[in-house]
Amino acid sequence: MIRFDHCVDEMTSPGERILATDIELAASQELVWQAWTTEAGVRSFFAPQCRIELKPGGAYEMYFNPQAPAPVAVVEKEIL
Repeated sequence: MIRFDHCVDEMTSPGERILATDIELAASQELVWQAWTTEAGVRSFFAPQCRIELKPGGAYEMYFNPQAPAPVAVVEKEIL
């Protein structure tokens, strides 16, 4: 089971507007990890453009419509 909680925007206080989804996958934990933590994995099922650098201070960015005037994106500010 994967739990994904994310504030909708930076102006929202935690707990105010949360996107929460529970998903059961018929996949190994390793395959799911690769899908969420590599650029090839994210592009294969979730976002057509991304930048993922899994290291402290690295990027975790997903762009869902990069050609839009205001691109729809998920950008994590801190990787520990």
